[in-house]
Amino acid sequence: MLGACLGIVALTFGLTSVAGAQDTSPLPVDGVAGRDVAASNNIQAEVRALESIGNTVWAGGLFLEVVDRSAGTRIDHPYLAAFDANTGEFLPFLLTTPNGPVYDIRDLGDGRMLIAGEFTAVNSVPSTAGLAIIDTTTGKVDRTFQASISGGNGDPAVL
Repeated sequence: MLGACLGIVALTFGLTSVAGAQDTSPLPVDGVAGRDVAASNNIQAEVRALESIGNTVWAGGLFLEVVDRSAGTRIDHPYLAAFDANTGEFLPFLLTTPNGPVYDIRDLGDGRMLIAGEFTAVNSVPSTAGLAIIDTTTGKVDRTFQASISGGNGDPAVL
């Protein structure tokens, strides 16, 4: 997990490869960019949560885009993104779409994860305000789990 997390963080901070003394090329990993300035949280970090589950690193936060370094493009993909832990490549087929920032991600085992944050729905599924269980293989919401949280001051949920 640490290597993949460092790779994702490296993109954000512009670090370079240290594989060889002469190698100064950027790390070949994708990452995230942009920040939702409408979020109520004042912390300026784009990424607020990282969780390694199997061969996938999930990033959650206030980001609005994913950066595809190999294509040199930015993809509109806010708040939650999955990356291959071995290559650092963005996994676009895991289309989980919360409509607000994700502040925490927890591996529940059995191919499921819990996300918490400042969203009112995930994949437009009802009863997912602030909390949702996601299938880590498909990115789909577990509709059998129904819970929601809300707060008057917009403080993020922390698990």
